[in-house]
Amino acid sequence: MKTSNKEEEEPHFVKRDKFAITAEYKQWFADIKSRLRNSQIKAAIKVNSTLLEFYWSLGRDSGTSMGKWCFATAQL
Repeated sequence: MKTSNKEEEEPHFVKRDKFAITAEYKQWFADIKSRLRNSQIKAAIKVNSTLLEFYWSLGRDSGTSMGKWCFATAQL
């Protein structure tokens, strides 16, 4: 735990009636929301692509391995 010589400050809250929502603020906030959504979509696409590659390789590997195991079992 950090110790400091300063006393801990109380949180400072901005009262809603003292906060002016300007067109610039609305545009800035819309930009942030858009960037967040785009990042979420990109992440979902990347995860889905990676999982698809995994499942594809799993199917490929199990198909070749199953063929070997089935052939070995039939030989018994």
